[in-house]
Amino acid sequence: MEQDMILYETPLLDELEEIIYVSDIRDYSLLYLNRAGRSLTGLKQEDVRNSKCHRVLQGRDTPCPFCTNAKLSKDGFYVWEYENPHLNKNFIVKDKLVEWEGRPARMEIAVDVGDRVKERGSHTSKYHMETVMLETLRVLNTADCLDDAINRTLEMIADFYGGERAYIIEIDRVQGFARNTYEWCRAGIPSQKAALQQVPLDGIPYLFETFNKKQHLIISRTGELRDSYPSEYRYLTARNTDSLFAVPFEDESAFSGYIGIDNPNINQDTIKLLDSIAYNIANEIKKRRLYERLEYEAAHDSLSGLLNRESFVHFRNDLMRSGKAVSCGIVAGDINDLKQLNRDYGQSRGDMTIKKAASVMASSFAGASIFRLSGDEFIIVSLESAYEEFMERVGKMEWMLDSRTPNGVSLGCTWEEHLADFDRLMRHAEELMLVNKQIYYKDSSQERKHYSPEYLNRLLQDMEEGCYRLCLQPKYNPLTGKVCSAEALVRYRAAGTESTQPLNFVPLLEKTKLIRYLDFYMLEQVFKLLSDWKERGRELIPVSVNFSRITLLERDLFRVLTDMQKRYHIPARLVMIEITESIGDIERKVIESIGSKLREAGFRISLDDFGANYANMSILSIMQFDEVKLDKSLMDDLVENQTNQTVVKCIIDMCHSLQVECVAEGVENQEQLELLTSFGCTAIQGYYYSRPLEIAEFERI
Repeated sequence: MEQDMILYETPLLDELEEIIYVSDIRDYSLLYLNRAGRSLTGLKQEDVRNSKCHRVLQGRDTPCPFCTNAKLSKDGFYVWEYENPHLNKNFIVKDKLVEWEGRPARMEIAVDVGDRVKERGSHTSKYHMETVMLETLRVLNTADCLDDAINRTLEMIADFYGGERAYIIEIDRVQGFARNTYEWCRAGIPSQKAALQQVPLDGIPYLFETFNKKQHLIISRTGELRDSYPSEYRYLTARNTDSLFAVPFEDESAFSGYIGIDNPNINQDTIKLLDSIAYNIANEIKKRRLYERLEYEAAHDSLSGLLNRESFVHFRNDLMRSGKAVSCGIVAGDINDLKQLNRDYGQSRGDMTIKKAASVMASSFAGASIFRLSGDEFIIVSLESAYEEFMERVGKMEWMLDSRTPNGVSLGCTWEEHLADFDRLMRHAEELMLVNKQIYYKDSSQERKHYSPEYLNRLLQDMEEGCYRLCLQPKYNPLTGKVCSAEALVRYRAAGTESTQPLNFVPLLEKTKLIRYLDFYMLEQVFKLLSDWKERGRELIPVSVNFSRITLLERDLFRVLTDMQKRYHIPARLVMIEITESIGDIERKVIESIGSKLREAGFRISLDDFGANYANMSILSIMQFDEVKLDKSLMDDLVENQTNQTVVKCIIDMCHSLQVECVAEGVENQEQLELLTSFGCTAIQGYYYSRPLEIAEFERI
């Protein structure tokens, strides 16, 4: 994931010994000059932003005629050599366009190559020490890839000393280990890098103490260590090291690693070259660590260690541009009551909860991309994972989050076998997360006490007072003229008011993710009605109940359905779950899972509003329906429109072939009824037979 380099003034840049400055590309004003640059130029820190780069660094009153601004880009460094007469220094210069404090700027890193040669001391013409020194400097400061540059430098060092293996060992004082980070081996010499990844520092006391004193290490014969330093003897002989040159390098004046040459074949007097090169390599490694740290901080959330919102935007854009049709699972998470934790117990408690949640997510979805989008919001994107594995991970993670955080985390998850629309998949996951968040609010007494959502409280109160009323619209068999089943419809009527149609309240409930409560409330009213009919000895007929797409996606759906069915002792086959054509917008695997679980529980399934917009025919191949309901829009001009008649007849014939009952909805006159009967339609619903009825009215027909 590539991003523009976005930098801010930071003490980290002052740690480097190279001259680093940043200037405005428009007016040449200095925006930053690090400590090394201020020391060389004599410029005070408070005067940096009042100065021009060409005045401070070149002694010029006007912009430099050789200015490289026009040659710079954000993609890589422009590298050149320059002898600065004003500062009396020779530099290798690396320039790049960056974003500094929100504006485009030029960053320059200048490496002094003149003093390094002078500091090296005596020359060894036989082995061209000066040539090797300058060449390693050039490679380290001009290569696009630091790893390649260091490997090439190690090769040159090994060639110069005639060694079999050149390598870099870095020290982790916190963990107490030494680690081989770079290595070059001559042909026929086996690599030791993999075996030297966690060498305990207390296992090499002689080496560690020598380097800690900033001394070189020259071992002419490893055998001499056998008695006095047995651990080092074993350490070296295990990799066939008979002799060794090694010099330490520092970070912030502390020993942080060393460069070693195994089995060199020239005089130890030349170790000064290795000392000089070690300094330059260490400085490049230090710069790399700094850049890595800056890039890490730009891409990660500092508290949780997860990727941040900016990284999510880049990830999403890269994924959509790639066009990869891979399987994709998304989990949206929101920590419950985080604000309450911060208020009641202090921000440290909230921060600890965030860290615990992030740790659980990282361990549950190793290898996935995990983002903290805001204070309590998280997104997990798992690519190329099987549906069963993905759902199993989600389930285990939810259990761990519930057990390791004070109030748990509300989750919503979706999965698609062939990713087509990332934003749609993400939206579905967030919708489900919000549904589960509402469930948490309802079940949490503390949340109701302090933050009870207005709409939820009002909805629950209206349900308790019976404002949402169950009506039934009968479905008739056109051949017998008798009621064969019914659809449960909801009407709202507060005390002393007129009945209100669903169009006036359902959209708000869907928008606020509260529709699940109404769906389950109406389902229970149907079970109660059927139970009442059963007790009174009335004939039981199938009744269909409308479920929103959000309710169908709820993970507790099947538990609620089966618990309710068992509580009222009504056969599940008498309750038909009506879903709309919009379910086709849900991921295929999820649709299959919903359909199979409904059938396993014994419930029948009806596809409502078929043909309302553009019929999603594929839905019929994904989910097995017991009933397909033709939308009223197909009935409106059925009598006059021959093409419409052909379409309707084809749908009815298709239903017969699939052994699915076809219900015509919105039938209002005799002509429509006769046509539909001639086409073989076996169930009719509409005002021709009956409007939606109160229960007492329905029982009289």
